[in-house]
Amino acid sequence: MDSGPKYTLIGSGVIVAISVILFVFGSTVDVDVESEAVFKGTEGTVELSDQTTYTVFVNADSDCYDAEIVVTDGTWDYFNQQCDQYMDEDGWKHAGILADEASGTLEVTSNYEIIIVDDMVYLESGGSIIVGACICCLGVIGLIVGAVWANSSKGQPVPQMVIMPQQQQVPMQVPLTTTGYTPGDLIITQQEEERDV
Repeated sequence: MDSGPKYTLIGSGVIVAISVILFVFGSTVDVDVESEAVFKGTEGTVELSDQTTYTVFVNADSDCYDAEIVVTDGTWDYFNQQCDQYMDEDGWKHAGILADEASGTLEVTSNYEIIIVDDMVYLESGGSIIVGACICCLGVIGLIVGAVWANSSKGQPVPQMVIMPQQQQVPMQVPLTTTGYTPGDLIITQQEEERDV
């Protein structure tokens, strides 16, 4: 096997191992949603940004399905009830989410104590999960490329370089042409002709 596929496979394996470590580390980080809440209580106003999304939790002593939560701008109610127990946090039950359009100053009313949490806290505190997942994808792609590369180069002979000496070109001699002169002829100059006379 060439060294290229071998190093690609080894490097990709190391990347996958690092991503697994980041993923496990990120999954053990707890988020204190109560301290990160942008709103806590049963009624009041909340200022929301249009650059993020929000999750609503109801106090764990309450029944999520009996919660009557309204988050409105006076025209629309932006709360969507879901009650997903897999999204529960310590001391709080997942009640639902706010619609993506929820932004600005909104009125909040609820028959139970609720908190509204900016979902960016999950990214900030458990960001290594996302980073680990992205790096894992790159590592898996590298493993696939390395495996295909190694498989395609297997069985093919290694090309060898052959150095051929260059032939030197001999310059071609072109005969010099003169008018009427051939070697061996006598050249009579004008001075000799004058002496004979």
